[in-house]
Amino acid sequence: MLEPSGKSLEIVIHADKLGNLSYVNIDCNANSEPVPELIQVKGPAYHVFVSQGLAP
Repeated sequence: MLEPSGKSLEIVIHADKLGNLSYVNIDCNANSEPVPELIQVKGPAYHVFVSQGLAP
């Protein structure tokens, strides 16, 4: 969550078949709003999905 708005910030990291960083997506409110220039985070980050090939 972003302060003070309470909007969500999504950071999605993509890897290629060799496990190398391919690209990063950063979206605000499911890409419905621009990402703010100044980001203040409220609370800890959480994982929604982690590929079995990336995490033990």
